[in-house]
Amino acid sequence: MTEEATAFVACYRAVLALAKSLLVEANRENVKNGTPDEWPAGQEWHDLVSSSHSIFMRQAREKAGIEHAWFAYQVDKHAGHIDEIYQEAARG
Repeated sequence: MTEEATAFVACYRAVLALAKSLLVEANRENVKNGTPDEWPAGQEWHDLVSSSHSIFMRQAREKAGIEHAWFAYQVDKHAGHIDEIYQEAARG
């Protein structure tokens, strides 16, 4: 793996970790607000479908200040490495 790929994989893993923490926080807020059945309704990362993953990944990317176009380009450029990480995360 090139240095650039290694660096982006680390960036992607960090955004993914932040996305998962945002999911945990959303679930925590639902419980706190007395609405535990509202989406994401206590689901864990591996319970979500890809469109829900995208919502949390977008929120994480924005929170980290990462530009969408750059991130999308890097995901496409390093798709082989990213697919492996994504599948690993989806399994839980």
